[in-house]
Formats: sequence, structure tokens, C-alpha cells
Amino acid sequence: MKIRPVQFTFGLANHAFWYYEDRIGQKGTLSAGPNRGKLQTILDNAFLNSFTASPPGIGHFKADLPLQPTVFDGKDEDGADVCFSVDIMEFAASVYTNGVVPYDALDGPNSNSFARALGEDYGFFTVPQPPRTPGWNVEVPF
Repeated sequence: MKIRPVQFTFGLANHAFWYYEDRIGQKGTLSAGPNRGKLQTILDNAFLNSFTASPPGIGHFKADLPLQPTVFDGKDEDGADVCFSVDIMEFAASVYTNGVVPYDALDGPNSNSFARALGEDYGFFTVPQPPRTPGWNVEVPF
């Protein structure tokens, strides 16, 4: 899992996303965010959408790149093969029903809620909360 500063928050909030390399060497990102622009998001008129990109940097959030700081490397205490977890997380992100769950930038659900849910519910990881990630503990219905 990686984080990057959220635009226009002056470093007060981060956006969490997953950067991965799957079992065939394909690299990509798994992320989420509002389905509408900034104004509609501020007016609470947006919904949570899942975004997948392979290769990274071509998807919805062009700033979700491998050079962003890593906050969790996806390994468990046993050093188990994480390819299975990546497969499940990719699948869950790809079948997520967009445009249903209301998006809330401050309280969640938001991109941070989605990143936690992917890692914990589908990757089977215990993911520590990264710094300045509002909405982290909010459940995201899949």
C-alpha cells in the first residue's frame, strides 16, 4: 500500500492505494475515489467508484505511481506468497459496483476506506492505518 497527499489539503490528508505486481509480472494500481468532479464531491453529490490501472499512471488518478511512499508491503508474518491475495484484491476491485455508495471525503467511505477494505477483507492482511487517512475505519459494502 502506498500513500500520497490529497490535492488542495496542504498535507493534512493522504490518499491510500495499492500498487502491485501480479504473478505474471503485470504491475498496476487498485484505488477508489469520487465518481464526480471536485464541486459535486464538496456538495456531497458523489459516489465511491473503484479504479484499476495497469500499468500505473494511466488510470483515473495519474499520481498513483510506484514512486509514492510505501506504508505496507503486503507481506504477512509468515512470509506467505501474496500472489493469491493480489488475485483476490484485483477481482474484488474489478467487480465493485460503482455509483452506489455515497462518497464522503472527510468521514468516509472514501479511497482510504476502500484501500483498507481491499487489504483486510480481500487480501487477508492486517493493515496498519497510514498517517492522515480520514475515513480509514469506515466499512465499504462490496
